[in-house]
Parts: sequence; C-alpha cells; structure tokens
Amino acid sequence: MFNEKFATSLGAKGTLQFWVDLSEAHAGARGTDLKDLKGFQEQISTNLANATHSDSRAMQQWKQGVIDSGNISFKADSKEPFYRPPGAVGFQVMSSLMGSGKYDTDFLSDYGKALLKVDKAPAGEGKYTDEVWQRGADLVFGKETGRDPLNGYLDALSHNPEAATHSLSSKSDLTHLLESSKYTERGDSLGEALEAAVTGVVPGESVNEIPSHSATQVQIVQNVVHAVAQPSGGENLVSKAGLGESFGHIASAYMPEISHALAGPGADAALVTTSQAPKGLERTDVTRFLYEVSRDPDGKAAVQYGESIYTASLLEAHVADPALYDGNTENAIATVAHNAGLIQGIVGHSTADAGVGSAIGTEKEYNEAIKKQGDFIKTIVSTGIGVGASSFPAASPLVAATAGGFFSGVSGMAIDRFYEGKQLDGALDDSLYRTGRDLNRAQDSVVQQTQWSALDAIAAHHSKLPVDSTRDLIRAEVNDGWNRSDNILEDTHARPSA
Repeated sequence: MFNEKFATSLGAKGTLQFWVDLSEAHAGARGTDLKDLKGFQEQISTNLANATHSDSRAMQQWKQGVIDSGNISFKADSKEPFYRPPGAVGFQVMSSLMGSGKYDTDFLSDYGKALLKVDKAPAGEGKYTDEVWQRGADLVFGKETGRDPLNGYLDALSHNPEAATHSLSSKSDLTHLLESSKYTERGDSLGEALEAAVTGVVPGESVNEIPSHSATQVQIVQNVVHAVAQPSGGENLVSKAGLGESFGHIASAYMPEISHALAGPGADAALVTTSQAPKGLERTDVTRFLYEVSRDPDGKAAVQYGESIYTASLLEAHVADPALYDGNTENAIATVAHNAGLIQGIVGHSTADAGVGSAIGTEKEYNEAIKKQGDFIKTIVSTGIGVGASSFPAASPLVAATAGGFFSGVSGMAIDRFYEGKQLDGALDDSLYRTGRDLNRAQDSVVQQTQWSALDAIAAHHSKLPVDSTRDLIRAEVNDGWNRSDNILEDTHARPSA
C-alpha cells in the first residue's frame, strides 16, 4: 500500500518529472554522494516495481499514464539563466527506474510493446536504432546513462522470467533486439533477459525448484540459435554484440535439446530430459550456433561445463537405475558418450579453426573464463538443487526418478575436475581442456572426463558394470562422436582449413 501511495500521489507524469528534476539537481555527483544516489535510485525502482502489482484503479491509471507519456519530453527547471537542461522523453525516464525490483508482467508487456514500436521505427533492421536515443539527460547514477531505454526495460525483464518469456516470444521483436544489439550497448542486458526467458530463473538467483522447459521457451532458443547460425552476420552477435557468454549459458541449460538435435531420432531414452519440446531445435542451426559461441572464451567454457555435467548426470542416472533404459545399460552409455564426443568435437574444431584464422583469444583469457564460469555454476549448484536436476546453468532436469534421491555428487566431481584443471593420466602434462589448440589432447580430455564420470557412478552405486569394458566402450564412442563432428562441420560451415 505504501508503494502504491507513493506512485499514485506523484502521478504518472509527476513520477517522471520528479526523476528528471532529481537527476539534474545531482548531476556530476561523486564519492559518497554518488553511492547514496545509486542506492536511492535502486530503492525507488524497487518501490515502483512493487506498486505495479496493485490492481487498483488509481494504479491502473498510473501505469497507462506512464506508457502514454513515453514520447513526451520532460525537462528540469534551469537554475542558470542561459542554460537549458537536456531533459529526456518518458521512455528514457521510466526505463532508468527499472534496474531493480520485479515489475508486473502485464505492465512490462504493455510498456514493451509501446517502447519497441518506437525503437523499431528507423529502417535498417536495427542499424540506425541507436540514433533514436542519442539525445537525453544522464538519468542513471552509475556507469549507464539511461539514454537507451531498452537497457532498463531488458533489465526489468531479467528480473521477471515470466514477463521475459512472454515478451521475447515474438520472433519479430527478438530478431530486432538481436540485430540492434550489434549497433548499441544493450547486449549485456539483452543476454540476461534471454537467460531469464528461456530458463524461468533470474540469472544468478538461488531457487528451490527448476522449471522444465516449455515449448514456448524452446522456440525462443530456436529463434536465437537460428539468428546466430546465419552465414550473413550471425557470428557478430557473439563478437560485436557481446552476447557470447549468455549464449553459452543458454547452450549449457539446453544441452538436452541440443543433444537431441545432434543425435537424431531414437536417442530419446538415453538422453533423458523433462523438456516439453526435446526435439524443438534444428541440427544445422545447432551445429553452427555451437561453433560460433565457442569462439568466445566465456561462451566456450559455459558450453563445456554444460556438456560435462549433463553427461555426468546421464551416466549416473543410467548406472543407478538401469530401468530408465529399455535395453542394455551399455547401449545407453554408448549413446551418451558418443554425444559427448560430438558436442565437444564441434567446440574443439571451432577453437582450432579460430587459431588458423588468428581470431582466438589468448589461453590466459580462456583459463580465466573457466574460473569465471565455474564460479557461476558452482553458485547455482550450491543452492541445494541436485546437480543432475539443475537446468540452469548446468544440466537440464532429468525425469523425477533421476532428480529425486540417488545423486551422489558425480556431476559435482565433474565440475571440480574441470574447474581445477585436473591433469590427464599418463604422459600428458597439460591441464584438462586447457590446451585448446591441440585437437588430439582436447579429444583425449573428453574421453578421460567421460570415463571418470562413468567410473564415479559405478563406484558410487556399487554397479556390477565391468570397469575395463566400460572405459573401452566410452573411448570408442567419444572418439567416434568427435570424428563425426568434423564431418558435420564440413557440411554446415565454411572453415579456414578447407
């Protein structure tokens, strides 16, 4: 009630004018003042977000009034006789107050439609979008200026996954946002909004239950994957727009759907998932998507973590409960191992090809990405959700049986090995996955990691599966999958070595 009273007492235009006046009055703040103002802005944002959940008539009028004021110019009174403050339009003002809190889903939907109508007005498929918002006062106390209202709006979507899914399900709007991100500074905000939209989880937030992927969410991912896969500039979404890390998180969360797309018909029983659309992604697009995302160090590390954890989860599931697969458990293990080799092969060849083209980041950057993405994933896993049941950012949720009680931490050990860079057995002295440019060593790393996860599961569940033949089966299948990845890439992507 307090939040609603605060908003409606000011009124829609009054709220926007209040923030323009305050921003102008404290422009150039530094030190403690800047810190206090940043906190004040976050609190007002949270208050207004809370207020939007009220269905009272006064609040409905406030919400509509804010939307109607989107194109109206608001200016502060000048204290100097010859100075006229720049001011800002309503969309810029309101979006600068969306950085914190969870705004109402319906309000975000209505606000977003009106905002995107303006943002999409210039011709050029997003190329000239930035020109729409070049003018305006600095309305954010911090690094941002608030001039591009899409940043604040996308931040608000990232705090409300339901709204993000609804708003980004429009292929037209999503295509525009992706394309415009190449020419603006909205890539980070768009990335987090997409992560929220397709996982149902606020990025980095601890949750008690991970929702299964809906058909709508899978379709959003397919639209993203298709955009990145385009030969005419799709790779720029990774390199220029700075979306590589978020794309890596999405790939990690959608490892089951990715695996189904690459494996083809018949692998359903082995590649377990609760996704409502496990076959919703397209094989060629997925191949090109993984190839491009793996050019980014953070994107590559996230993909590799996701594959490793999904593989470990599946291996443990089948070892612990052979009834999951109607047939020999060895057949299920073979499918899982082949899939691991195929996905990691695409990643490995992408890295090698980038080295040929002198476009790969330094090994130091990749090692830093391994730690960064590992810290991110460990935070999610530490929330108490079973590793095998986590759909973000590690593995997709498995069936109830596999998520419900017999996970012993095999997936966690896979994370630790990757995170710590445990060395391979034998003469190879390079840390796990860290060579990058040596395809043979990278391939051996995948074999070793997959074998370790299988043996961990056998030991944890006192399985009677023969250790030696299981190791040999995994070796053969991972290598076969890896070799197949090279053939698939030759058919789907131009390569520097060709």
